Order: sequence, then C-alpha cells, then structure tokens
Amino acid sequence: MKRIVLIHTVRSVMEPFEARLKAALGEITVYNMLDEFLSVDPNRNGCFTQTNVSRLQKLLDIAAMTDADLIASTCSTLSEHLRRMRDSVSIPVI
Repeated sequence: MKRIVLIHTVRSVMEPFEARLKAALGEITVYNMLDEFLSVDPNRNGCFTQTNVSRLQKLLDIAAMTDADLIASTCSTLSEHLRRMRDSVSIPVI
C-alpha cells in the first residue's frame, strides 16, 4: 500500500483533502501534518522568514521519518520553498 504524507497549513483543508485523495487513488495510507503557523506568520509578516524555512525543514525531516512514498503540501504558500528544499529528503516532495 502506498503511503503519502500531507503537509497542511489550514485545518479545514485536512479532512476533505484526504478523503478526495483516497477517492481518487484508492487504497492508500495518509499521514497528515498540520502547522497553521506556516500560513499565519508569513501573512502577518508579509514574507516567508528564515524561521519559517527552518520550521518547514523540520516538518520535511519528520515526514521523511514515516518512510512514505511521497510528501505533498496542500498549501500554495509552501510550494516555492518546497521546490528549493526537496533535495534535503530522500522522499519525493510535491
């Protein structure tokens, strides 16, 4: 069975996203990670700070510990930063 880690920054997206993913892909295991700070803080400060980058890197490292097949973000705010960070873990990141 395929395993996917989802990184969320908005709580209300978490359950519906998992349900839609399972409906589209069939039998998979999903691990959800929620860090609301990573959407609130950049919006408040107007930029993605080094603290946010460090926090996101820690989430990636923790996600990699699940031995999942894929790590995916449901937050567009993280996309640019994840592109630069994807080589820091051995699991594909989208």
